[in-house]
Amino acid sequence: MTASDDHLAYFFDINTETKESTIQYTINHKKEVVGLALHPLNNLVFAASKDKTWSFHDLHNQSCVLINEDFASSDFNLRLFNHT
Repeated sequence: MTASDDHLAYFFDINTETKESTIQYTINHKKEVVGLALHPLNNLVFAASKDKTWSFHDLHNQSCVLINEDFASSDFNLRLFNHT
């Protein structure tokens, strides 16, 4: 997975035999993606952007589960991903 100032986050599927990668899923924001966190089960991802939004995405179903459009006032905590 990668993210950058092009407003996109990419998730790749890598063929272990050929070592070739293909884009599995893309998250699009209005401004730079500044944070990504992958759930330990590898099926949920959290994305945060300078457009003041954060979102959860289901990689298995390739869908957006939740979008919060007021990141600045959100009390969301990344410890939700801590499985301990």
